[in-house]
Amino acid sequence: MQSLPKRQAFFDPSQFDWLDGLRQQFADLRAEAQSVLDGYRYLRWMHPAAYQTHQAGARGQRATFYLSMYQFAIPANQSRCPVASAAVAKIPGLVTAAIYLLDAHSRILPHFGATSAVLRGHMGLICPPGCFLRVGEERRDWAESEFLIFDDTLEHEACNESSECRAILMFDFFHPSLGAEQCSQELAKLRQSNLSAVDLLRMQAAGASCHGEFTQESLDRARLGVADRGLYFA
Repeated sequence: MQSLPKRQAFFDPSQFDWLDGLRQQFADLRAEAQSVLDGYRYLRWMHPAAYQTHQAGARGQRATFYLSMYQFAIPANQSRCPVASAAVAKIPGLVTAAIYLLDAHSRILPHFGATSAVLRGHMGLICPPGCFLRVGEERRDWAESEFLIFDDTLEHEACNESSECRAILMFDFFHPSLGAEQCSQELAKLRQSNLSAVDLLRMQAAGASCHGEFTQESLDRARLGVADRGLYFA
């Protein structure tokens, strides 16, 4: 089997010519991100307990509006973001895609990703000054319509020091050096190690045709804590 690629913090976006297709749709993508942000603020106001975003690993508030997760499409969410959903579907080797919100004065604490078989991309959509990403020893600011491509298995953190919310299009994709068989094997590992019974039920509630290796007992326990929201935020 081919070994996994060597790690580096950031990659030159010019290596990925398909990014131009995303950039050409920036205005529509930004409008959809604003709609997601507006909707999330409303949901947090209407259902503060169900949409609590104070999570382990973060200071402040964040939310991820998944369009797909580990190649499982989330139809209810995709219907809210048709331009973004169609655009990310053209990304070679797409694994996961989302609109990722980081609220004012919030920080994602240092952490590590799961595998160097997957690269992570960020496209800036709503990026007030004072928002940055650190990967390893390198720090980059988000900029609207621009891209950051990085290896998230290196320690990284994100910070929004502004008084406004930051929104990006996040997309994970297989490293282009990997073959189809290895991508399939890595996808199975990611699903097995990262999808919980709660994730599965919430995705199904949002229309996803997904499955997992869980006992009925674990699904029943998870179902007690899952509201049928119809949208999948995490």
